Amino acid sequence: MFVPRSLKLRRGAHDDGRSCSAKRMKPEAGDGPLDEGSSDPGDPVVTEGAPEADGPGAEPRSCPCPSPEGQVAKVCVVGPEQSAEDGNLSEEPVKSFSKSQRWAEPGEPVCVVCGRYGEYICDKTDEDVCSLECKAKHLLQVKEKEETLGRSCPQEAGSQPEAPFEARYVYKEHPFISSLQEEQVENLKQQLGISVQGQGVPRPIIDFEHCAFPEALTVNLKESGYEVPTPIQMQMTPVGLLGRDILASADTGSGKTAAFLLPVIIRALFESTAPSAVILTPTRELAIQIESQAKELMRGLPRMKTVLLVGGLPLPPQLHRLRQHVKVSTSSTERL
Repeated sequence: MFVPRSLKLRRGAHDDGRSCSAKRMKPEAGDGPLDEGSSDPGDPVVTEGAPEADGPGAEPRSCPCPSPEGQVAKVCVVGPEQSAEDGNLSEEPVKSFSKSQRWAEPGEPVCVVCGRYGEYICDKTDEDVCSLECKAKHLLQVKEKEETLGRSCPQEAGSQPEAPFEARYVYKEHPFISSLQEEQVENLKQQLGISVQGQGVPRPIIDFEHCAFPEALTVNLKESGYEVPTPIQMQMTPVGLLGRDILASADTGSGKTAAFLLPVIIRALFESTAPSAVILTPTRELAIQIESQAKELMRGLPRMKTVLLVGGLPLPPQLHRLRQHVKVSTSSTERL
């Protein structure tokens, strides 16, 4: 199923392999008495001087100790800094209903269903959920979306499944844009207040459909309120899709974020390496805003995950998310 985020990430953050757990041990037939000088059978046994793990990826080494039937034996690996909070977290029951969960604080993970604090990570989709109720709703939504996509793209029996997108995206100027006269293009730039410097700068687009984005991205654009591109998006999007270096300047609220996110998402979508893109911001608030918008535009795209790396928030959850084959990393300077 899923485990509390804090417990899962706390244990995953101990790269030196130090942990502590408890389990019930059944004595084998013919087990002898405890050695002389050993501690009381009911007391936890702590082994000191245990060798350190060989590396960050080494498995924890435990030392089981026999105990009489019906008693719980403690198995511990040396770790003086280990806190007793782990045991308390493991005993905390998983919240069944979303109404039992608190609302998320700024910068905390948010449930993809109801918007409350995403205390858990769904094991099937790796999305943030707040309770068993929202997990069930989320899985139902994913199943319905998959069935809808399956009906819209039926395949013949015995045929090989088709790739979700082309093997590679290449931006090509739309025939309508190519048909415009140079004088018309310059007049359009002048009316929109677009000033461009450089060599071989592509013409601005007039509609997002001129970019031939994947269908899922086009739907996300409309759901996010991007019906018509703004002037900065008209000029910056085709330049970014061609992989050119860009230095852009525009007023606040002019749509600069989407102007660079669209090329970043498209290029990361067809890259096999992870992470494929790093977005660096001067403040944590701006990083949170950009990462939230990136998740909206990347919804439904295969193998597309984001990670938020900012200060002021616990580091273990961010490290855990970074290991989940994320494609786009949004970071503040100090945390990166």
